[in-house]
Amino acid sequence: MLFLRALPVSQRNMRFWPTTPTSFRVTMDEYPFQMHKVCMTLFGLMGANLGVDPEKLCSIYQDGVQGIGMNYYPPWQQADKVIGLTPQVTCLIAPHSDGGLTLLVQVSKVEGLQIKKNNRCVLT
Repeated sequence: MLFLRALPVSQRNMRFWPTTPTSFRVTMDEYPFQMHKVCMTLFGLMGANLGVDPEKLCSIYQDGVQGIGMNYYPPWQQADKVIGLTPQVTCLIAPHSDGGLTLLVQVSKVEGLQIKKNNRCVLT
């Protein structure tokens, strides 16, 4: 797993982050600021919908800490046994949770990622 403390900038340490592709660090430099704008907009809208002063709600999170984590799941060598999820197939990734008020970026169309529902694996 790669993890970057993105905001505040003073806590950022990109020493171990990849230098290729060349656009990676530039993108990782800009991404937290754009996500912060999206978050502040969403918090403002959520506050308005909840009957809370939007500016007051945003002020709580204005100086919050932001991190970016990336996992790499290599292709499963026996993918034909995973697709279809027969009862004898178990999840390949340990159960976990994603902490935070809101997850803004969800799983893409990467095959092989799984979740459990009612103690059974389901495709995401």
